[in-house]
Amino acid sequence: MAITHQIYSHYRVNVDREYCQKCKRCINHCSFGALSFNGEKIVAEDTKCVACQRCVVMCPGKAIQIVHNNSYLPPHGNYTTKIRNIIWAQSGEGGVLLSATGNDRPIRSIFDDLLLDACQVTNPSIDPLRETIETKIFFGR
Repeated sequence: MAITHQIYSHYRVNVDREYCQKCKRCINHCSFGALSFNGEKIVAEDTKCVACQRCVVMCPGKAIQIVHNNSYLPPHGNYTTKIRNIIWAQSGEGGVLLSATGNDRPIRSIFDDLLLDACQVTNPSIDPLRETIETKIFFGR
C-alpha cells in the first residue's frame, strides 16, 4: 500500500458554511481563482490563495477566514518539490533519510558523474551509520 502525500499550501481558506450567503461576491473578487462554487457551496483551492484578504473584506456574512498553514514548508534551495516527493515515496517504502545539509542555499554540483570504486559500494560495512566511504578520486591514469 503506497503512502499518499501532499505538499501543503502556504495558506488555508476556511469558509464557514453557516454564515455563507452564497452570494458569490468572494468568487468574483478573487483575482487568483482560489474560490469556486460547486452548485451548493463555496469551495476553496488553497494552493492558489496568496492571502490578499480581498475575499474576506468583500464577504457580507464574514464567513471567510484565511489562516497560515502550519504544515507548510517554504521553498528550499535543496529540498525542491521534486526532491520532497522522492523523499516521501522512499519513506513510504521504508527508506530512511540519513543525512541532510541543513543549508537553504543550493548545493553546487561539481561531480555529477562521479565514479566510485566498486568495493566501496558492494562490500557490506561493519557499522554503516558510522563507517565512511572513501571519497578520494583519482583522475587520469
